[in-house]
Amino acid sequence: MRKKKIAKIMLAAACVAAMGAGSLAAFSGCANDTETITVSGSTSMTELMQALAAEYEDAHPNVQIIVNQGGSSVGISDTKEGLNDFGLASKKVDEGDGVKGVQLCLDGIALTVNKDCNVTQVTNEEVFDLYMKGTAIQDTITTAIARDQASGTREAFNEGIKDPEGNDIKTHYNGNYELSGYTHAKWDEQPATGSVISLIEQSTVSIGYISLGSVLMSSANIKALAFKGYGQEEYVAATAENVLNGTYALQRPFTIVLSTTRELSPAAQGFYDYIMSEEAQAVITDEGCVSTYGK
Repeated sequence: MRKKKIAKIMLAAACVAAMGAGSLAAFSGCANDTETITVSGSTSMTELMQALAAEYEDAHPNVQIIVNQGGSSVGISDTKEGLNDFGLASKKVDEGDGVKGVQLCLDGIALTVNKDCNVTQVTNEEVFDLYMKGTAIQDTITTAIARDQASGTREAFNEGIKDPEGNDIKTHYNGNYELSGYTHAKWDEQPATGSVISLIEQSTVSIGYISLGSVLMSSANIKALAFKGYGQEEYVAATAENVLNGTYALQRPFTIVLSTTRELSPAAQGFYDYIMSEEAQAVITDEGCVSTYGK
């Protein structure tokens, strides 16, 4: 596959050279009929979509797929405005305002720390108290890393972590810390999954939340903690199996965002049909995500 991609780059360079030389005959032999597909949105879904795109491009050499990041909100807004072929959102997207969401697969939200941190498991209450009160977790974890407001991961995390009465962080916090009724240090907000991983690699006293697939596929010095969710009596390991059986409480869908006002181009429809097919499930599971095909 890498050789094929290199070949594409070399072909493009040859085309540029031919244009520079003014040779129409040489240029006519170049692959100028390449069809471009653009998807954009969730940074949590980027690596998965790049892997799916690579497989599809390998079988369709006349197709180039561009995967742009920006967050789930960007994936939705780009789809509304016609700036992509379809969007990526790491949360549920209801139909309305010109878009609809179709579930691609499931993903866990991993509570993630440095591998050298001695904490191995954490409760809902401990996470809530750190993020909302600034209370250290097990006298060890003192820094709370969060995603920015464009992130679907942040929205799912805020809905999954609850206070003693069962009210989630989203209920308490809507962009204004004072509204929550809690006093705590400000969260360290990051714009992308990669920046959260980078900070956790540098600190043994920090915790963040990212895609479980990103943890499983990463070579970084990070690990996912076992989690006891609200109302649960036991800690549950952050695994794809436990996401699928529902025992791991922090999870969300990976969603393809489609326009309801325009149809996909034939090229984009072909790629969409592939990622939603049985054929694509091996790539989805290889990337640490949870296939729900046929379920």
